[in-house]
Formats: sequence, structure tokens, C-alpha cells
Amino acid sequence: MDTLVQKQFINSRSLQYNYYISPATNASVADPVLALFHGFPDSAAVWAPVASLLIAAGFRLMIPDMLGYAGTSKPWDVSFFNSSAMANDIIEILNQENIANFVSVGHDWGAFMAHRMYLWHPERVNAIVLAAYNYEHVVRSPSNIDADADEFERQLGWPVKFYYKFLASPDAPRLLSGHPESFYSAGHGENNAMNETFGRRHGLDNWISADKRRKLQSYADDPAAMRTARDNFQGDGFVSPLMWYRALVENVHMGVEKSLPSESDDIRVPLLYMGGVRDPACPPAIFDNPELLSHFSDFTGKTFDCGHFLPSEKPAEMAQTMMEWFKSKGIAHQ
Repeated sequence: MDTLVQKQFINSRSLQYNYYISPATNASVADPVLALFHGFPDSAAVWAPVASLLIAAGFRLMIPDMLGYAGTSKPWDVSFFNSSAMANDIIEILNQENIANFVSVGHDWGAFMAHRMYLWHPERVNAIVLAAYNYEHVVRSPSNIDADADEFERQLGWPVKFYYKFLASPDAPRLLSGHPESFYSAGHGENNAMNETFGRRHGLDNWISADKRRKLQSYADDPAAMRTARDNFQGDGFVSPLMWYRALVENVHMGVEKSLPSESDDIRVPLLYMGGVRDPACPPAIFDNPELLSHFSDFTGKTFDCGHFLPSEKPAEMAQTMMEWFKSKGIAHQ
């Protein structure tokens, strides 16, 4: 991120966003800006290994700390996290930077945001890149996590999304902040600890309540990164980031999305999906669904031999896949 300029912007909701942007003079003016959105429990910094490769290839990037994280405002009111308002937050940053069109790129909840940028501002989005995403259709009816988890268990063999219930619960911020090493290893532990935590009913909450730990995978075994995570989320530090889960579980998005027209269900720009074959939290099998694929006019899917955290586990492969795809679709000319 050293080659990016760090900026802060206070928007029309009186929220401060921290973001990183590459100077226009360092990029190809013929190619669209790439807006990279991170997920839980990361920050803009998670994109650094991918960003360095994209910047070296001549792309211009805009990478924000998402609402609730790091240098961006951290509201405790879940209504601030409705998809329309957050999409407008991003548009205001892009307008501030005189960026008209962009490629919307996201990982985890950042992929939800990348998708929602198209729902709310399709005229601004040239293409979409989604990584490790439990695809969320336009929300027009109340969320039912139990029913979703039951259906996924019938189809895939494990209850995808069941862990949302814990992360949206009142106890989650305290438990996660009180057991940072346990939580970190629940996602990054060896032998795919995520199968035991995010892939089982009550796996995550039981793991953290017992303060279980496991040796970290090599990509995550960084004491400095662990210290940064501990500093970012100490005390009440998880309250605002976990609003992303509460907003879905408590039907905050439904309040704004139920009025979207039926054509919003369809994506009419090129879409690239990337997933890890060992990701129980957001499995690629979700996209092996003809009904879902029927909503995409131009879909490309790519999987990697990794878990959930693609920007950390497979940064070179992610960057290369994106660049080749951009070129094949005429989105960029690198």
C-alpha cells in the first residue's frame, strides 16, 4: 500500500471514510478504476499483496476501510449499515475523486458490497469481481438463517451461514474481543480449522467460548498482523464490524431493497467469481446453481486450492486471474 495515497473523507452522513488511492498519473487512463472492498474481519490492508501486483500492471485502485473498520467511522446503530446508504457512501468517495466508472471488486462482505454497488448504481459499474461470497439476492423478504442453513446442509452436507446467528448475537463482540487468538485461529488455523468452526452448527461460538486455539497456517502466522488485529478489535472493537451480520439477520437491507424492480435480480455486466475449494464459510458450490447463473449475462468462475481468505492465501493467482479476465472481456488493455 506504500504507493497509494491515504485520504480521509467526511460524507453527507457525517461519516469519515479512510481510503487509499493510486494517483491517476501512475495508471492507464484508458482503463477503469478498480474499487476493492474488504470483508470481515479485515481492513483495506488485506488487499496489499493483490494491490501491489495490480498497481505494477498499471491499474488505478481505490481501496476503502469499510464502514465499521480501522480508520473509517464505527457506528453502533445497525440502520447505518443498510446497503443503499453504504453504496452511496462509496459513490461519494468516487465522486470526490472524479471517478465516473469503475470495476467493483470484493471479498467476503466486501463482495456483498461489490454486488450492491451494481444494484444501486448500475450505470457506474463496468464489471464485477466477487471472491468468497455467499450470494445474496435482492432482499425482499425477511431473512431466515435457520432455513438457509438447513437447505445448504441438505445440498452440501454442512449448514452454510449458520454462524451468522452467532456473529449477529449480542454476545459476539465481547467473546471475540475477549479471545482474539482463539478467533483468529478459528479462521486461519491449520488443518482447515474453519471446517470445525464456520462449517458446523455452533462450531464457532463453542470454539471461542472454550478459548480453543490451533497453529496458524503459514500465510497467517505473522505476529505483527496478530498484534494489529488485537489492537483494532480490543474492547468494543467488534461491535461495529459485526453490524454487517446484524444488518442481514435483522432485515435492515430488506427495508431498502424491497422496492428495487425485478430487473435488479439480473446482472448485465461481466461478472468474475473466485472461490477457494476448501472454504466452508462461502463455498464455491453456491455458484453451481443453474437458477442463480441464469441471472448473469456474462459469468466466469474460477476456483483455487485454498480456503476462505483468497487475498492472503492466493494473491498472485487472484491478481493474474483478474488481469487476464479484464483483458479477455475488453475491460482493460494491460
